[in-house]
Amino acid sequence: MKSVYLKEVKQAQLLLTLVISLLFQVTLSAQSQTISGKVMSSDNNTPLAGVTILVKGEGTGEVTDYDGNFSMTLTSFPSTLVFSYIGFKTREIEVSGQSQLDVALDVDNVSLDEIVVVGYGEQSRATLTSSVSKLDDRVIENTVFGNAASALQGTVSGVRVQTLSGQPGSSPRVIIRGGASINNPNGAQPLYIVDGVIRDGLEGFNTADIESIQVLKDAAATAIYGARAANGVVIVTLKKGRSGKTVVSYNYNHGFSQLREKYDVLNARDFIYYNRLGVAATGEKHPERLSRLDGAFGEGTANDLTNRTPFTTMFLNADNEHKLNEGWESMPDPLDPTKTIIFKDTDWQDILFRTGITKDHYLNFSGGADKATFNIGVGYTDIEGIAINTDYTRWSANFNGRLEVRPNIYVFGGLNYSRESDNTVFSENNLFERAIITPPTAKYQYEDGTLAPGLNRSLGNPAYHLGRVEGGNEDNRITLTGGINWEILPNLVFEPTASIFFRSADSSFFQKSYFNTPTQFINSRDAFASFTKRDQQQIDATLTYGKSFSNAHNFQGKLGFSYFRRTNGSILGTGRGAATDLIPTLNASAEPVRVFGANSEQIIFGYFGRVNYDFKRKYLLSFSARYDGASNLGDENKWGFFPGISGGWNIHNEDFGVIL
Repeated sequence: MKSVYLKEVKQAQLLLTLVISLLFQVTLSAQSQTISGKVMSSDNNTPLAGVTILVKGEGTGEVTDYDGNFSMTLTSFPSTLVFSYIGFKTREIEVSGQSQLDVALDVDNVSLDEIVVVGYGEQSRATLTSSVSKLDDRVIENTVFGNAASALQGTVSGVRVQTLSGQPGSSPRVIIRGGASINNPNGAQPLYIVDGVIRDGLEGFNTADIESIQVLKDAAATAIYGARAANGVVIVTLKKGRSGKTVVSYNYNHGFSQLREKYDVLNARDFIYYNRLGVAATGEKHPERLSRLDGAFGEGTANDLTNRTPFTTMFLNADNEHKLNEGWESMPDPLDPTKTIIFKDTDWQDILFRTGITKDHYLNFSGGADKATFNIGVGYTDIEGIAINTDYTRWSANFNGRLEVRPNIYVFGGLNYSRESDNTVFSENNLFERAIITPPTAKYQYEDGTLAPGLNRSLGNPAYHLGRVEGGNEDNRITLTGGINWEILPNLVFEPTASIFFRSADSSFFQKSYFNTPTQFINSRDAFASFTKRDQQQIDATLTYGKSFSNAHNFQGKLGFSYFRRTNGSILGTGRGAATDLIPTLNASAEPVRVFGANSEQIIFGYFGRVNYDFKRKYLLSFSARYDGASNLGDENKWGFFPGISGGWNIHNEDFGVIL
């Protein structure tokens, strides 16, 4: 009986142990849970690899994988997860039992701005001692520019940008450090450098391919580039690929542009009134001018409805009174109110200017892994200028990539190509300046519907004269770059780069036969054609060493050499006397007028260096210098030394005590 009792007690104890164990396991299960999700950029939904995810207050965490995914186990709720990634704002999210969490991180523009591009490298803005300005990225993100240099206008302090032509895609004038001389105050063009390659400007670049534009202003910043940087430097960095999932994006911009404000000029009624009174008053001392009143002039009355007179002003009669039913106006002659003058009022600014339409297509592929990244951008831009017959098109392509060969060596390269084309006008002065003051009484069309030429070519109908010209410009540019980044020793990096830049441009112009006045017919058919090319090779190599001592003394030194060779060639020819307007080319000319050709070469070889030092980021010192030799200078002045020095004091880093 006793043994049976003991056996039942043991069974009860075993059952109790099992119940307690199950309850304990259920409790543990309720207190731990797996949470997973994905981290992306809020800018373009690109997955972010390597994002650090920590449980706040515990120090445990995970990092996202190649596709931005993560998975981790939490043992308590609620918990706060901290997501941090270089170049993005840190984000804290409280979780309370959910198993799925997708997170979008915002780009930290302030953090990105802390690193600026300087000559042959980058530097923290906190330790910068020279004048460097960076263009706000939103300027080139939100606007389509025919020329990327136009983005600097009104957006970077201390930089003067002037638009010299209404032709879309034309280069603006950029002045950074004032005029070069009293005699040539507008000749101080800066040095342009795009991904390390020296360029004459920013023609051919789609702003969607540009990562940043920065301007080096003072001598301390520009000395490392030598004499060519005396007028400042504009450094452009093109977009590169980033590790992560391949992202394909397409952007389309459709825009409209209009003349902001027209000139306030006389209408035809006022033009006739004041000119007839003015000519009559002038005739009291100069009687020979009275002939204008009854001549074929803008205010004269000898015009008729034939193709022989340039203006619409005439006395009302039975032969022309039907024009009043076609929109013509009438007014009493201010010199003889018994007579009526009829006329057609034409606002030549309405004829010359239009609503321009801009269409911009851009397709981009970007991505890669930890050891290899790539970026491909292809764009097409079509811009109609606000003036008639001013059109511009651009094809652009930007390819670049980076490949890690060994943990301390990676290679990189790029290919950039552009093709631009625009119209040619025979005279911007005649068409876009003098046409505005063409008398509003001038004929726009004859009675047979054909366009009238106006008084003459320099003060005529812009629609007619633009239609009598054929020609255009085409510009092709291609850049090929490559280099190696080799960390020879810790903090010691050797980076040689090489580039080839080739440009070819051709222009053509053919003047069809035309009426210079309603009766003077010109059939000389002047023709022009030219071809220019530029071949440029560039080699740069830098050796950079950086080191911090005792967490106080920070040092970076850079040494390098540069080789630059550029050859230019051009040929052109002019002729006239083509037999017909149907073959609008130079080879149709019967008479050669001029043949010209030119070739030139320039070689620049230089050595440069820079030393940066700071003490606890409080006291800053920078010294840079370049020793250059140029082939186009005389033997006694072939070499030059260009130093620059600057210092700074970050007073906000001082620990000033408060004295009471």
